[in-house]
Amino acid sequence: NNMCFADPTYHIVADHEFNSTPFAITFKANGDDVIAFSSPQDDLLVWYTDDEPYTLQGSFKFQSICYHNNRLFAIDATDCSVVKYSALSNPLDWTSSSGAYAPGEISMNDYKDDLKRLISLDNYVYVFREHGISRITPYAQDTVYSISNIYNTVSKIYADTATICGSNIYFLQEDGLYMFDGFYVKKVDLPFENLLTSSKQDYANACFYNGVYYLACKIAFDDMTTSESNMHNNVLVALDVSSHTSSITRGIDITDMTAIKDLLIDRMVTCIRNSDYVWHLTMDGKYNEVTLPKFWRSGKINLGNYDKDKILKKVYLSCQCNCTFKVTTDKMSRSVALISKPSFQRLVFNCVGREFSFEIESSDDNLSIGDIELYFAVES
Repeated sequence: NNMCFADPTYHIVADHEFNSTPFAITFKANGDDVIAFSSPQDDLLVWYTDDEPYTLQGSFKFQSICYHNNRLFAIDATDCSVVKYSALSNPLDWTSSSGAYAPGEISMNDYKDDLKRLISLDNYVYVFREHGISRITPYAQDTVYSISNIYNTVSKIYADTATICGSNIYFLQEDGLYMFDGFYVKKVDLPFENLLTSSKQDYANACFYNGVYYLACKIAFDDMTTSESNMHNNVLVALDVSSHTSSITRGIDITDMTAIKDLLIDRMVTCIRNSDYVWHLTMDGKYNEVTLPKFWRSGKINLGNYDKDKILKKVYLSCQCNCTFKVTTDKMSRSVALISKPSFQRLVFNCVGREFSFEIESSDDNLSIGDIELYFAVES
């Protein structure tokens, strides 16, 4: 598919069937651009983009591949404690038996976990395992490697979410989202972390695009519909890696995504389960030209005193959209419909309760609300 045209056309590259879902990697071989497809049950399929793809004889079945210092590194699918590497400067040579630039393998049989994913960052190859991260370091001649275990955790790491974001790697594990700078791992503080950790994320996947870490995963909301509960992933989390601000798009089952950047195209494309289309991310708040509803809910507040009733008298805010503002207490709830205005708006509620929470809902393309001020009275 050439996606640079307004009406892209598709053609079959080769009549090739895989035994399991393949993954792709791009690299240079003999000065040419190459795309290689592999899976744990299939030999490497190589495509020099001007010719027909062919199966590389003598290659192995791989679970994960990365390109590093003119070599391909790959996890052996038949022995997930071994990393194999191709000949130096010839990523398609896996069988040379001798020589300084010959291919080889690195055994990591340290009785920890199977190897899951390889990522090349700066001067190292990082190996993501189910419960840790190891680092492969080449020596000067690039024929001898040292292995060091740099992170261990009792929580499961979802390796398919490990993604390079600038100079760091972000990844999800059972107890939350983490950032890795090549030496140290730091947890990312998210206000909805308990939602992320409440579900198994075996189908989660991630992508980095325009400064944002996108994470497709599963969140069990209280109001899940049957169709949504049957999804493998039902949300797309967007985390700005500079400010760590985030948003959640709900109700879309994304199976995979990738960023495409060249002179003619700049977009993030996705695959959605049970869809015949390739989708791309837009910023207009729509799904297939249908406007998505926007929703925000606060936590509960009691002003530091749960034993006394409070009265929410008024709310001041700026609102550049049409929306509904709802206040819920342990005793009552009340909603007010707002229309877009350039100036401050005043809402009168007179809601009584000991705990308060707030919701904002809108079907506008762009939700823009801010400068909220709450005025309470406390019963003596």
